[in-house]
Amino acid sequence: ELWSGDQVLDNDFISSVIRDHIPTGIRAENRLFRLVLEVAPTECPGISNVSNTGPVGYEYKVAEYHVKLFGDGRPISYELANECKKAVEDVVQTRTVGTRRGGWPASHVFPSTVQYGAGW
Repeated sequence: ELWSGDQVLDNDFISSVIRDHIPTGIRAENRLFRLVLEVAPTECPGISNVSNTGPVGYEYKVAEYHVKLFGDGRPISYELANECKKAVEDVVQTRTVGTRRGGWPASHVFPSTVQYGAGW
């Protein structure tokens, strides 16, 4: 079953999905980073009503989240962060339409004090 648009935009829902797919001892924090709206071509004057992104007549919402992982009870490494990212991407890809896998690699490990100091 696909997630609804409301679920995709619900930060608490996304938090629970992430928690369910990362190992014990790793804590995640997430926040909505960007929301992109795309109007269907049939609603745009002067644009062909052919769409290569999906069925014509739909408005697509793209939600991009920033997710930070913290080692709480076990150390976090770049490799573990990448494994967690892939696990979450797998479930997102199966429960949404048009999701692109592997858009960005996992970041390198930083102390949490640096992350919070940078405005997270």
